[in-house]
Amino acid sequence: MENVLIATLGESPVVVTAMYDLLKKEANVAIDRVIVLYPQEGVLVSIAFDLIREALQDKCVVIPEPLPFEDVANEPDSFYFFRTLYRLLNAEQKSASNVYLSLAGGRKNMSALMAILVPLFPCVKGLYHVIDTAEGTRRDPLKSIEFIIDLPEDERLARFLLTDDQLERLQLVVIPYGEQQQVSEEYRARLHTLTDMTELDDWWAETLEFLEIVEEKEEDSATGQKLEVLLTQHAAEQFEDMWKFDRTHARGFKFVFDRMRSTTGARRGAKDTYKRKLREEEKDKYSQHLSELTFHYFKIKRKHFTSVERPIFHTLPKDIKGAKDEELERAIVSELEYKRRDDYRSLQEITNSNGFFPLGPYYTVDQVLNRVNKATDVPSETVLIVPLGDRPMIATQIYTLLTHQGSNICEVVLVYPAHVKAGAELLVKAFEAEGKRIGKEISCIPKPVPDYDDIDSTEACKAFEQTLEAAIDEACKRHSGCQIELALSGGRKGMAALAMFVAQRKDIHYLYHTLISDPDPEKRLLAKIEDETTVDALRPTMVSKEQRNDRLFLRAYEGNGPYTKFVLFKVPVLPAKG
Repeated sequence: MENVLIATLGESPVVVTAMYDLLKKEANVAIDRVIVLYPQEGVLVSIAFDLIREALQDKCVVIPEPLPFEDVANEPDSFYFFRTLYRLLNAEQKSASNVYLSLAGGRKNMSALMAILVPLFPCVKGLYHVIDTAEGTRRDPLKSIEFIIDLPEDERLARFLLTDDQLERLQLVVIPYGEQQQVSEEYRARLHTLTDMTELDDWWAETLEFLEIVEEKEEDSATGQKLEVLLTQHAAEQFEDMWKFDRTHARGFKFVFDRMRSTTGARRGAKDTYKRKLREEEKDKYSQHLSELTFHYFKIKRKHFTSVERPIFHTLPKDIKGAKDEELERAIVSELEYKRRDDYRSLQEITNSNGFFPLGPYYTVDQVLNRVNKATDVPSETVLIVPLGDRPMIATQIYTLLTHQGSNICEVVLVYPAHVKAGAELLVKAFEAEGKRIGKEISCIPKPVPDYDDIDSTEACKAFEQTLEAAIDEACKRHSGCQIELALSGGRKGMAALAMFVAQRKDIHYLYHTLISDPDPEKRLLAKIEDETTVDALRPTMVSKEQRNDRLFLRAYEGNGPYTKFVLFKVPVLPAKG
C-alpha cells in the first residue's frame, strides 16, 4: 500500500518539497509518490516542476499532472481542475493507496475544490497546509519561483533542499474535516461528467435527483400511484416569497414536492405524526365524517443526504399512514419549514399556531411558479460573508462585482483572526462611507475568531469553522429568509477549505472567488493594485477617504464598470451527507 502526496504548484514551488519533508518529520509518513498538478502554459512553473523532481529524485517518484491553461482563473478551468483531481483520487481509491493532500500551492479555489472531494474518498488520510512563520523576511524558506529563477543555475536546486533550521520555521497545519461519506461508484461517475457551470443554480437539485434515482434503483422500489400535490394559500405565499428572495430554499422545496407526487414517495418521506382536531370553521371544508387531520413532516433521508426543506402536509381522503394507495388522492402542503437556526419547530407548535388553516383555495406548484414568473422580479436580499485575510480589498471587490451583477446586499460580515483586525476596522469605515455616497446603508459587521491571532493550527481551524457557522446563523436570524453569499477569497488557503465544509453543512450551494485579471507578463497592474490596497497604503495619513474608497470599490481602476480587469466566479458545493 503506497503513500501518495497530491500537491498543487503555485508561486512558491518549494512548498511541495517542504510538504514531503514535514509529513515525514511531523506526521511520520514516508511518501512513495508525489503527484504535482500545475499549469503547463506557465514557463516558470514548468521549470519549477523540473526542480521539484530533481530535488526528490532519490526519495520518491514524482509524477507530473499538467493542466492545459496558465491559471485556474475562471469557472471552466475550475471544473477542469475538479475533474482532474477526481480522476486522480478515484484511481488511488481503486489502488488502495493512502492519499495526503496539500493545500499549500495554487489558488484558493483549488484548495476549496480539493476540500469538496476529500470526504468522498476514504483513501484520503489527511488534508494539510503549511504556514511560513518567516513569511516576508529574508529568512523565508518558501521563496517564489521568480526569486529562484534569478539565481545562478547551480544555486536553484539548493532552495528546494531545506535544512532542519528552515523546516523549523514552517508549521504543518492539519485541516480538520468531518466523517467520510461512502458514495456509490455511479455517483462518483456522475461528478466526473460535470463540465461547466452554466446551469449552476439547477446543479444542486440535479445532484439530489441523481442520488434519488440511484438509491431507488438500488432498492428496486415501486413507484406507487400518482398523488396530486397542492399548496394552501399560506404555503403558496411562502413559496412565492422564497422564489423571489431565497431561491436556494425555494429550489429545495420544489425538489421535495417532486418526490411527493407518488404514494410511494409520500409514504417514504412522511416522518413524525400529529393529529389535530378540526376547528369549527374548518369542518365545513371537509367531509362531515372527518373530525381531525393527521399531519406529517415530509423529509428525504438517504444514505448520502438529508433534506433541509421539510414541508408539513396531510393526505386526503385518508391519512397516508393507514390507507391503501387507491384510497389516496391528494397531498396538501400547509407550511414550508426549514432549519433556520439549530432545529425545526414541532408539528404541534406549527399546526396549533395562530393563522394556521390547511384550507383552500389550493394551488399546484406549477401554478405558483407561473404566478411568480409573471410578477416583477425583485432582487434577492443577500448577506455577504467574507473570511478575511490581510488584503481588505477582497471584501469590497466581491461586494462591488456582486452588486454590479444585480445582487441586493444588505449586510457584509467579516470573519477574521486577530492579526487582521486593522483591516477589518478599515472596512467597517469604508462600507459606512460608501453607503453615504450611494444613499443606502451598508452594514458591515466584524466577527473575529476568538483567542486566535492566526489560523495556523488545527485548534484555530476549528475555532474559525465555529465562528463562521455562528456568523451565518446570526445573519439568518437578523435577516429572516435572506440568502447567504459566502466568499472563498480572503484568508489563508486552509480557511478556503474550511469555508467549503461550512457551506456544505449550511446548505450553501456555491462560494464566490475573485481574481485580478492582468494579461501583462510583468503583472504591473496586479502589482499596482496590491501596493495601493494594503492596510498601510489605505490609512488616513496616506490617502483621503474618497481615494481609499475609490481604490477599494474599484473605481480607481475601472470607473463604475464593466470591471473587465476583475474576475468573479462561482465554485460549486456538493450536498453533504445528512
